[in-house]
Amino acid sequence: MPAWMDMCATLLDPVLGPLTRWRPDVGIAIVALAVAVLWVLIRRVLVNQARLRRASDDRKRLRALMRLALAQGNMADVRRYRRTWRMIRRRTRRGRWLAGAVSLVLLGLGAGWCAGRLGYYAPAPGEPVEVRLAGPASAAGSIVHIVPVEGLSADSWIRRMELRPVAGEHGGTAAPAVAVWHLSGSAAETPYPLLLRRAEGTLRHALWVGVQGRLDPVVRHGGGWRTRVMVEPVRLFGPVGPAAVWGVPGWLIGYVLLVFVMAGLLRRLLGVR
Repeated sequence: MPAWMDMCATLLDPVLGPLTRWRPDVGIAIVALAVAVLWVLIRRVLVNQARLRRASDDRKRLRALMRLALAQGNMADVRRYRRTWRMIRRRTRRGRWLAGAVSLVLLGLGAGWCAGRLGYYAPAPGEPVEVRLAGPASAAGSIVHIVPVEGLSADSWIRRMELRPVAGEHGGTAAPAVAVWHLSGSAAETPYPLLLRRAEGTLRHALWVGVQGRLDPVVRHGGGWRTRVMVEPVRLFGPVGPAAVWGVPGWLIGYVLLVFVMAGLLRRLLGVR
């Protein structure tokens, strides 16, 4: 997933990058509208619309003929009409499959870009943001600190790693060692370099404040160590609604629903089958 998001960001940042200056929920809606428009255009180009219209008319005629043949008890004609129906379906299915595959790739590209750039609200200037360092249970009791950074303030730069039980696999619990800081800073065009010192070495995490779409909320450093910036996720309907449904991010559900609804409306409006 991170690799997919990085690829989507590389491909789409030149086009969609300006949307990071907007509210994330508005940006996601605009991306969904753009994907829906491209989806309909792809279907119009890759699928022979004239053939689909003729096939639709032929199927309507075949339905009427099959009903008449069934009423007359003529099963030979019913079987012949069904063979013709299947042949029409096979001939029209190929273009639809190609258009559907291209559209799904487009849907995934938009979702990947939104996940990396618009799936959360960036830390606001002057507002405290929670930064967590998690490590193996053997690190409990050790002292860690963040090197003070100009422009950032903290409740304390030094912390002791403490065991904190969390839900584990198969209903069990795991107890990683965790240290928590609350930092705040002013908006900056460059990230604040967080250097977390521990006995085994230094961990690095770039903290963006007031800049949407640049922060990597979770950084895995290997050996069971992980830093996390606790950002607020974008919800199903922007600022309201659930943050996730059955583990699926709320913004992703809203994005997919918007794409399908708007694509359906555009197809009906433009007469695209």
